[in-house]
Amino acid sequence: MNISEFEYFIRKTIHSEKSIESRISKGKKAEAILNMSFDEIVKDDNTMFNSLQKLHKFENPKHTPMQNSLRHYYKMVNNKEFPRKKNYTNN
Repeated sequence: MNISEFEYFIRKTIHSEKSIESRISKGKKAEAILNMSFDEIVKDDNTMFNSLQKLHKFENPKHTPMQNSLRHYYKMVNNKEFPRKKNYTNN
C-alpha cells in the first residue's frame, strides 16, 4: 500500500485525523490478513472480489472497516468504485 498517496486521497473527503488514521491502520491489518498488498489486489477485479469475501469473516457485517479501506484504495487507483459484492459479476 502506498500510504502517503492513500492518506492524500482520503484526506480530500475525510477531515478527521482519527478517521484517516483508522483507514490506514485497517488497510495494513487487511494486507496482513490477506498476505497481499492492496496494490496487487486492486489490479484485478476478481482478486478484489475474493479479497472482500475473505475479509468478510474477520469483520462484523454491520461494520466493515477493512473492506471499506480496501474499497477506498480501489477507488484511488482505478478512479471508480468497486461494485457491491451482491452486484459483482465475474467478467
